[in-house]
Amino acid sequence: MEKTLKPYQSLFLLIPSTDKEESIQILHQRLLQITDDNDVFELNKHFVTHPSNQKLAKQTIYTKEKSADTVAEEIILSI
Repeated sequence: MEKTLKPYQSLFLLIPSTDKEESIQILHQRLLQITDDNDVFELNKHFVTHPSNQKLAKQTIYTKEKSADTVAEEIILSI
């Protein structure tokens, strides 16, 4: 995967916080609004804690307390 994605500069990791436990909790709370599927919660935990996501990302944007429009603007301005 790393070899495939290496040439691309616009690889963003969108995560709520620099603190992994806080990110897991925020994502869990967001998911509670739409599902009670525990498999989804475990998938998010894996996503937050697995080192490949930080390794592959060229840029990280922390989304805690930001609107989708604000995050989109940050992405656009950083390209």
